[in-house]
Amino acid sequence: MLHVRVVSPAALTERLADRLGVAPGVQNVMVQAGAARRPDGDAVQFDVRDGTANPVFKALRELGLDRDRVICVERVDATLTGQAVAAADRGVLRQETAPIWEMVDAVIRQGEAYAPSFYALLTVAGLIGAVGILTNSQILIVGAMVVGPEYNAIIGVALGITKRNRAELQDGLLALCWGFLAAIAVTLLFGLAVRASGKTPVPFLHGVRPVADLINTPNVRPPPRWACRSRTRAGAKPGDPWSNCCSMSSSSSWWARSASAASARSGVGARPDCDHLQRVMTCRPGASTMGS
Repeated sequence: MLHVRVVSPAALTERLADRLGVAPGVQNVMVQAGAARRPDGDAVQFDVRDGTANPVFKALRELGLDRDRVICVERVDATLTGQAVAAADRGVLRQETAPIWEMVDAVIRQGEAYAPSFYALLTVAGLIGAVGILTNSQILIVGAMVVGPEYNAIIGVALGITKRNRAELQDGLLALCWGFLAAIAVTLLFGLAVRASGKTPVPFLHGVRPVADLINTPNVRPPPRWACRSRTRAGAKPGDPWSNCCSMSSSSSWWARSASAASARSGVGARPDCDHLQRVMTCRPGASTMGS
């Protein structure tokens, strides 16, 4: 149930009252002639059910009551009535209720506040994501997605396209552009500072980057650990995609890069074994074919 308040010009009050009188779902219509100030007019109040609110709001707009005055809508927390509940509102399977689009638009426009905190939170989200990639932490990646406020701007852009509102569309795109540019620049400086300080995590330097691989190739799913081990030990047939899994040849481009990185930093030749490969989630079909 919604409670609606509007100030109607005296010339439109009778037409408004007639429409409200026949509109389904409208109750408790109150008209106070000449009671409103700023703007002057007749104070009209009524209650309307959620399922019938969209046609009622459309009628208010057709009368032009939203042009030079404000239509206020409030959510009613509870209603006390002895009337029987409609069959559509009872039972295990109920009828779907369409969203109240005026309230949806109001919530979206309320989120289109691109204050300095919007850009600050987007930058912080970029830093959290960078730390998550460096430390192979899925939790930090999820945390970065939670902190980032870009969803409000994206929805604002979508609303601007739907309503063909150029101002909303332009504001949302500019906010996203400048926000992501600031996040990229600050994250780049953070990465350079970490590298210059020598505090880069050793697994990241050696190429063990399962989180980064998941972001770059989200549709590549590693095979089960037990299946990879059993297939490798039993010997895979030619053409079997599992034959690319867990081999130890130096022809693997991925492990060649990892081994060369480890050798360059430790001075000792490094070749990780199959179990280590499985632990870091890099055992997957589609890798470079490697001989025994």
